[in-house]
Amino acid sequence: MLINGGSVNNGLSDDSLLEVTYRVLDGTPQTTAPPVPAGKDTGSLLTGEILNFTLSSAGNPTANRWPVEEVFMSPGMSCVVIGTYSAPSLAVMMDHNPVKIVALTEITPG
Repeated sequence: MLINGGSVNNGLSDDSLLEVTYRVLDGTPQTTAPPVPAGKDTGSLLTGEILNFTLSSAGNPTANRWPVEEVFMSPGMSCVVIGTYSAPSLAVMMDHNPVKIVALTEITPG
């Protein structure tokens, strides 16, 4: 999933925190830090390949998530992780199209 000058925002309706791991154009993976609460963005505008969305919540293990289908983002547009820790989705803002909602699934190590 590529992002070009867009932000990633935490729109989760529970107490979950969000951070994003992405790869910048030179290939170096980076993680936004610290994890942010609902209503906040993960930091400055991102350009690169999003590798995963990491959700954390009190009493739950940290979970790495990924869209269940391929997501295309318009340059300069943002996305928002919505729902809850146990049932998150991604709302992708589209240029000249309605918002696209895509479920996020847990990435299982292996």
